[in-house]
Amino acid sequence: MGCASSSVPQSDISEDHSARKSAPQPVISEDPSFPKLLGQDVSSGIDKELLRLELTPLDLAMYTITGPVASMTLVAGWTEGMTAQLKAAIAKLVEQKPILAGTIRKRAEDEVPFVEAGVHKDFVFEIAGPEDFVVPRNTTDAIAMLQSWEAMFAEKSIGRFEQIVETEGPLFRVILMKLPSAHMAYVVEVNHMIADGASYYKIIDFINCAINARPLPELLWEAAPETVMIPDVYSQEDKDLALTGWLPAFMEKFALYAPGTNSARVVDVRVVDNDAVAAMKQEYLPSARAEGFDFVSTNDLIMAGLMELTDEGANGNMLANMRDRMPGITNNVMGNFERLVGFPASAAAANPVFFRSLNKTFVHWGSESNPQLSSEGGPKEAQVACNFATVTNWASLTHFIEPEGACVLGHCALSSFVTDVAGFDLAVVLKVDSKGTLAVMSNHLAGKRYEEIQERVSNSKVFQHLFLKKPDAESGEFASC
Repeated sequence: MGCASSSVPQSDISEDHSARKSAPQPVISEDPSFPKLLGQDVSSGIDKELLRLELTPLDLAMYTITGPVASMTLVAGWTEGMTAQLKAAIAKLVEQKPILAGTIRKRAEDEVPFVEAGVHKDFVFEIAGPEDFVVPRNTTDAIAMLQSWEAMFAEKSIGRFEQIVETEGPLFRVILMKLPSAHMAYVVEVNHMIADGASYYKIIDFINCAINARPLPELLWEAAPETVMIPDVYSQEDKDLALTGWLPAFMEKFALYAPGTNSARVVDVRVVDNDAVAAMKQEYLPSARAEGFDFVSTNDLIMAGLMELTDEGANGNMLANMRDRMPGITNNVMGNFERLVGFPASAAAANPVFFRSLNKTFVHWGSESNPQLSSEGGPKEAQVACNFATVTNWASLTHFIEPEGACVLGHCALSSFVTDVAGFDLAVVLKVDSKGTLAVMSNHLAGKRYEEIQERVSNSKVFQHLFLKKPDAESGEFASC
């Protein structure tokens, strides 16, 4: 269980998270000097902690297309004492969970790498911020500031998978940027091989609890069973399509929209209009009740709105956190316990209530009377063509490092988290400040890709009403808590 926190209000949004596709259960080292799974009884005197995890080729295929799971946060009311508290909390975290002090190694050039715990000792890096810093006027302004500093943070980043393997670099890091007027900006990075979005925010929650002298949440690293990631109704062909069938087309699209090209993906952050969302919930409530549901959620509307913008015949994907949604998969397990829930984008765009039924089983293709993912004449062709949009929802998971007396003015994922995955449309839903402001961060609502879909935006029934107009730079109150 997480510690009590007042920084992020709870919402009705589903726990859907960081962009990882399905992969088989990792192969744990057979070396008898290492426990096989966290929490498994081993010989006396050996801590019940995962010390070595061998990776499969499919794990590597998925995680090498993304950078670390990472976010940036701007905090007001920060003191030197809080920095000392933060460093002590991180020391406690890595002492208890040495996998975060690990690296990725190879025994030989042609062998599959493995994660080895307890290698690194330095986890906090401090950098100087801009001298001309001024307090942001609002949350949107605060996020824009964070994005303008990304290049400075990147100089201390743990880097991508290839860099970590080459240098045996760290899997976890916190970067602090001291700012004038008692402000601090920080970045927390965790390599995607050992953490999904839910695990990432549980790590942040642990640090925050330690700083604020609250009970520490239990974090239990385990290898996820295959059925967490791959529904048991999938055939072998379905599995192959879900895992790798889209990769050739992805690489072609990546070349078109890659960073540095004329059509490069551009990050966009839009704040959700709560009043408009409340009105649409009432509008679609009769339809929900007709299907036997009592409500329409904010997530249902965001998902439907984003699916309105997809290309013809596209599939949709929702990353769903499977903790507490499957037998034996408890809320405190760490690693990658999410499922890529695929569905026809057109059905989702037609009515937000579609997601109420999807959230009951977290499987569409191959369930009940639905076609298989490998069915000809639709889903298979879209998958092979990498014609899909993916949404990962961190909103109900979001935690901040927020010592008593401080408050978060702005929070967002690194821009590279969405722009580097250039081969398909990707959106992240998350809370972006201490007030619980909800926003959608994406790689297709600005730049060349947005020009391609702008007519769909104008014709949308849901999407065009989801967001506030961006505040004028010269107006608005100064950001506060």
